[in-house]
Amino acid sequence: MIIIKSNGGQLCNRIWSYTHWIAHSIQNDIHIFIIDFQDFSPLFSNLNNLRKIHFIRSKKLTSFITNFIFSQKLINNLSEYKALKKNRNFLLLNGWEWRNEVTLVNKNKKQLVNLFVPKKNYIHNCNSILQKYRNDKTLIGVHIRRKDYKTSFNGIYYYENDQYKKFMSETVQALSVNVNKEFCFLLCSDDDIDPMDFLPFDCFKIPNATNIEDLYSLSLCDYIIGPPSTFSMWASFYGDVPLKIIDRPDAKFHVDDFKVISAVDKFTDGTEFFHSI
Repeated sequence: MIIIKSNGGQLCNRIWSYTHWIAHSIQNDIHIFIIDFQDFSPLFSNLNNLRKIHFIRSKKLTSFITNFIFSQKLINNLSEYKALKKNRNFLLLNGWEWRNEVTLVNKNKKQLVNLFVPKKNYIHNCNSILQKYRNDKTLIGVHIRRKDYKTSFNGIYYYENDQYKKFMSETVQALSVNVNKEFCFLLCSDDDIDPMDFLPFDCFKIPNATNIEDLYSLSLCDYIIGPPSTFSMWASFYGDVPLKIIDRPDAKFHVDDFKVISAVDKFTDGTEFFHSI
């Protein structure tokens, strides 16, 4: 039995922790059990669609499995997995350590994306709001991550509104080379933001958006900008949306900076993102 756990982070950290092993299960027709997604399972429609991918929904069962398995070694890399899989009936894997794996994930991308389709009410709400912008404008998703980024990574990815306005201006200049339509910006944030603070740009947000609505809405955009985050990376991967990772306040923007994500910190053109600290 292969049991997958995440790093205990937020929604997209957990999803990325599972992707390689879900793809491994699809590719090799083996059962895997995911034990720490209970709080997020109600957001998605299709988690039961693949018969050998099991999301454990009971917290009591998760606690029992965890207490039993934690007496065993937590597997953190491929060499440990290969060494132990022939001699152990239960394998507990730290899926986060496989977050950068590309090959199986992209080979089975269609099934992965389908597995994490949000529930219909979220899809309907997002589509009903975005449809009036998507047809005649180029829609840029702006991921404004605030709360934990005040301290995470020593605060280097925490940007104020004026800095985001600068990034938005840089985005317009960079993309105008290839884009003829007017630009419009979707603002997604874990903070309380007012689109009026970003004038003169044409901006809007999903009213009272939940995290899944912000995430799905970003995946519907034409481009995404934001600090390095598994949140915007999943939106890029899910919707095949080119993403520009803003890794410093004086970041420069070029049309070639916008690339689709293939795994955490990796792009489909083979390049990688590296944190500056």
